[in-house]
Amino acid sequence: MTGGNYFAANDGFAAERERLTRQASQLDPLSIRRIEGLGIAEGWNCLEIGAGAGTMAHWLAKRVGTQGRVAATDMNIRFLDNADAANLTIRQQNILTAELEQAWYNLVYARLVLSHLNSDQKVVKRMADAVRPGGWPLIEDYDWGFPRAADPEHLSAQFFNGVWRAAEKAARKSGTLDPNTGGRLRELLVSAGLVNVEHEGVVRSGRGGDTYARLSLLQMEAMMPSLKPTGLITDQDLVRAKALLEDPSFFFLGVGRFAAWGRRPA
Repeated sequence: MTGGNYFAANDGFAAERERLTRQASQLDPLSIRRIEGLGIAEGWNCLEIGAGAGTMAHWLAKRVGTQGRVAATDMNIRFLDNADAANLTIRQQNILTAELEQAWYNLVYARLVLSHLNSDQKVVKRMADAVRPGGWPLIEDYDWGFPRAADPEHLSAQFFNGVWRAAEKAARKSGTLDPNTGGRLRELLVSAGLVNVEHEGVVRSGRGGDTYARLSLLQMEAMMPSLKPTGLITDQDLVRAKALLEDPSFFFLGVGRFAAWGRRPA
């Protein structure tokens, strides 16, 4: 993470590594597809903000080849100690205050970063300034407005839908994150002066006990210490939600995963 009120900042090493690794396995394929769609090529200079477990930073380093360069930044670099690629540099930085190269990168990429910050428009402008004319900022983030039971007639549908709405309100009330950042990405990029801005969202379905359900449960458990003080969600809610997410007969729709990208004008 890169600043703000990151909910897992104090989580234990093993637990947070497991969560980030599971998250990366779910998110990386679509992130890679989007970056490939921007025309990434050998020799590109890339910056990843909030590199987390480092999976995308290592992929970028391989993709741009020996003539390209990748910088991966995070406030906490405890999972980035395996940077063995000669063209990959790890930086411990806060995107809100770090000095970034101006008009240097072909791609500046951030995933699940903006929702934790109180100055998202400032960060998007800094990303836009860091890309060279014709270069691309690409931002991915969640929108919590979508989770619900797939079958509205399921006996636990009302509970499941309600607990997600409560979690969404609790996240906003606690200041832990902005749960609707993903839906605002296009507006943020346009306001930063970018052109050819595109914005898309994907909602994944899950089934109790599958890999996506387990990731959803890990995310919920990690956030509970921040959400409980609001009084909008309880330990009992978590116990009941956990039972549903472990039940193979329960199908659900997950959070919206949005991305937006645009060019810096020549």
